[in-house]
Amino acid sequence: MNIYYWGENMKYIKNISLRLKKYSPAVLGYILPCFTLFFTAFLLLRFPETAARGISEGIDLSLGTLIPALYPFMVLSSLMTELRLFGRVPEKLNRLSGFLFALDGKCLGAIILSMLGGLPIGCKTAEEMFEKGKISRSQARRMLLFCFCPGPAFCVSTVGVYMLGSKKAGVIIYASLLLSCLTLGVLSRFFEEDDCIYRNSESSAADNNFSACLVRSVSKGSSGILNVCSWVILF
Repeated sequence: MNIYYWGENMKYIKNISLRLKKYSPAVLGYILPCFTLFFTAFLLLRFPETAARGISEGIDLSLGTLIPALYPFMVLSSLMTELRLFGRVPEKLNRLSGFLFALDGKCLGAIILSMLGGLPIGCKTAEEMFEKGKISRSQARRMLLFCFCPGPAFCVSTVGVYMLGSKKAGVIIYASLLLSCLTLGVLSRFFEEDDCIYRNSESSAADNNFSACLVRSVSKGSSGILNVCSWVILF
């Protein structure tokens, strides 16, 4: 008798598990996000002062650190891409880029900008170069692996002097991050071969006009820095 009831209970449990398995995608795809959103809204209403203070700190960080450090370099990198300066690379630099990273010489300027300008200059420049048809898809993808070093202004001034109270500590942090990015860049040459897939880009004579290039660069730089600051303020 006990064996009978045990078998019936097992069937009942099995039916419940099958139903849960059937509706689990709906739970994970709909109910869980809704619960997360409502819980977040509850926290914002429950602790409005904390949320306001966090947003205020994010705005101060954006205005005081991110915009002064990143915005000029973002406009500059966009302007260099618009003017096609990356395509005018001396043969020696082309060989150097190929020897170190197995990349075209056009990529070397973006790599240097990423080391000086900081996040997200290198990744943004790599994307624009691929959109312009200057580099292949695999080259852009590999550049995203190591063109993300924070700039010296951020590491030395903000992290070193402002946060840690030591300029030397900021220099050490920047040097270690720079070395790790360069090492990853050299190692990335063994990850994959060039797929030679280029995006077709329509160009006209007006594209080389400096005024038009500057306007587009300022627009792209403003859009990029607004995107970065929005994420900083949100978190």
